Parts: sequence; C-alpha cells; structure tokens
Amino acid sequence: YADGSVSLFTFKSRADGGFSDPVKSWTTAPGNWWPENVKLASGDFDGNGRDDVAAFYGYSDGRAALYTFKSTATGEFGTPLRSWNVPENYWWGKNVKLASGDFDGDGRDDVAAFYGYSDGRAALYTFKSRTDGGFSDPVRSWNVPEKYWWGENVKLTAGDYDGDGRADVAAMYGYEDGGVALFTFLTAADGTFSDPVKSWTTAPGNWWIENVQIASGDYDGNGRSDVAAFYGYSDGRAAFYTFKPDTAGRFGTPLRSWNVPAEYWWGDHVKLG
Repeated sequence: YADGSVSLFTFKSRADGGFSDPVKSWTTAPGNWWPENVKLASGDFDGNGRDDVAAFYGYSDGRAALYTFKSTATGEFGTPLRSWNVPENYWWGKNVKLASGDFDGDGRDDVAAFYGYSDGRAALYTFKSRTDGGFSDPVRSWNVPEKYWWGENVKLTAGDYDGDGRADVAAMYGYEDGGVALFTFLTAADGTFSDPVKSWTTAPGNWWIENVQIASGDYDGNGRSDVAAFYGYSDGRAAFYTFKPDTAGRFGTPLRSWNVPAEYWWGDHVKLG
C-alpha cells in the first residue's frame, strides 16, 4: 500500500483450474515493508508437501534479508522466518534476480540468486533450504569479471531442463543491438551451477530484452521443464512462445502459438508466473 504496509494474499485454485476470491493473511504496519524492495519466489522450502513463499528484501542502505513465509494447511501465511541477512552496503536489492527449484535434489526447493554488479561483473548464488524452511548462507558458483554480463539485461527462470531430477536455471540475455540468447546453467549434485551453455540466439534487432518475460514448467509432459516466453511488441502485438529443451538442457527454435494483432495486448501491462 502507499503507506508502506503490505499484505500477502492467497488465491486458492478450484477443481476447474480457476481461482477463488483471495484470502488475506499476513500483513504489516505502515512504513514497514515497501513493495518495490521485495523480490519473491515460491517452492516447498521445508519439504512438507506444501509450497511456501521466499521473500528477498533489499533495504535502501544496502542491507538485505531472506524471509520464508511458510504456508498453513489452509494455504494462508503467518509471520515470516528470517534466516540469511547482511549489513549495510552489502547486497543492493535492485541488482538481484531470483528463481526457485530443488537444485541439489534433496526434496526441498532452494533459491538461486543472480547478482549483477554495477561494473558488469555477475555471479550466481545458491541459497540451500534447511529443514525448517529457512536458508543457509549462499554459495557462489559461476561468476564473471567486469563488463561481462550486465544484470539489467538478464531474465531468470528455473526448471529441470535436462530431466536429471535437479532443477537448473535458464537465463535470457539481451544484447545492446536487440539480439538475445538463451543460456542454461545446469546444476551439480551439491546445488551449485556449471558455466552456462548458450543455445538459442537471435540476430540483432530481432528481440529486445525489455519486451520479454519468461517462466518455466513442463508444458508437453515429457519430464523436462520448458521455457515460456511472452513477447510484447511496441505496437501492441503480442505472442507466446515455447522453448523446448533437448536431453542436454539446450534450447532450439521456439514454437509460437498464441498471438494477437496490433493494439491488442501491451507487454508492459503483463506479468508472467
């Protein structure tokens, strides 16, 4: 809300795939949480069979914390558990992209955090979940030097793209010339990430990264996660694409299915989950 209070709502699904009216559970007092400082991811972080919500909060002074909103049997949320947190000038929230998945294959979901530094350095961290649903200090695996990957050019999602039972990370990177590429960060058994493999790419001027949103799921039911990409053109056209991976987790030319004409759907009005 405008006064710095926030609430967490649950839209419970119905048997027909629609949603019931939302139920509000957790809420804060005014001036406590500013929504522009929050990044969210969801998964079963405590391994009890119900999904929870992880919230990364980046304070204005460079402090940061990772919270877990554990779900109840009715799908509502209580007071969050704060696990990892860091002091001033440590992690700036605007530089962070989150994705969740079971990266180490232990049956509990974890959180991956892509951090893009202001000088073009970048790193991928794994926050491994504990049995209480909180998170251990992050482990940094992949990282690159200055002027290599600019964080604002990255879109992140996670899924098991190679079908080995552990989630991986897919990153779409947008270049300054209007070309993009899709990378796969495959996981090791300890939940860390290997160097990314670049598969699908476009010619310059073809896809602008600011027009793309991505999400993951097994859309064809073959046991491997796919990537869905919503693209909104500047004239109000829009299209939905599916990137299907091979057994190595690499992506080929996407399949375009749904699309609409000019002045129909504006991409900056769309959120993808």
